Amino acid sequence: MNRLLFFLASLLYCLSTYSQEVKLFTGTDFPLQHYVGINYQHNDRFSADLSFGLVTSPYNNELYDWINVPSRLESRKDFIQDFTNDGSVLGLGLNVHNNKWYVGIHGQQIQLNGSSSYNEIINSDFVQNDLAPGEKQLLDSVLNILRSPIGRLLVDLEDQVSIETNLIQLGLKVGRQIQFKDSKFSMNVELGITANIQATTKTTYDQALASQIEVFAQNFVTGSNSNQLIENLDFEQQGEQVNEFFEDYGFIPSLRVGVVYRLRKK
Repeated sequence: MNRLLFFLASLLYCLSTYSQEVKLFTGTDFPLQHYVGINYQHNDRFSADLSFGLVTSPYNNELYDWINVPSRLESRKDFIQDFTNDGSVLGLGLNVHNNKWYVGIHGQQIQLNGSSSYNEIINSDFVQNDLAPGEKQLLDSVLNILRSPIGRLLVDLEDQVSIETNLIQLGLKVGRQIQFKDSKFSMNVELGITANIQATTKTTYDQALASQIEVFAQNFVTGSNSNQLIENLDFEQQGEQVNEFFEDYGFIPSLRVGVVYRLRKK
């Protein structure tokens, strides 16, 4: 993190030193984020921009409506959509200008934060659809014990599981600047799309639940049912499935509308 901040600070210094114009901008980037940023116009042809955004309502849900997946993976998408609470976006772009039009490439580091209870995760279609009939019956038996007064002393099924997913996206954009007459203000309208090139998911949870389910499952039934059930309830494995989801289908279109203020012009 410190290296990243040092790199960004060095980049900002270099860009500000050699730029003709410095502009501040803010706006919304449907369906991903609300953002603020700074743009450095090196000359009439080239510019670079750096932005920071927040993934908040309604984009923490709208984002997934624009990701197309096969019908067999709809339950996985619905689970991730319901799980996501908020996030942040760090963006860097390079642009080539032609009068008021410009095209560019841009990269984004997206962090998505999510949480849900053990009970909600276990009963979600995402988990249930992967269970064989014997595994579902075994899981129901284990959950009935955990929901009993004695079981609640061992594990609280309402405890939270947290997931943090970091995405690296790379894409293209095309935009147009609309200059207001006799003003330092203007407006930018952009269309773009990014593709995922890397996804990393970290899960944080109390492993006591998985351990208790494992103990109960092995005491109830030995063999393939209990072993497969334990594997399907491995939250680390579920995190890998989240990574595969974004790596395979993480194409995010965008419509960006922002207000720009010219801070400095040489």
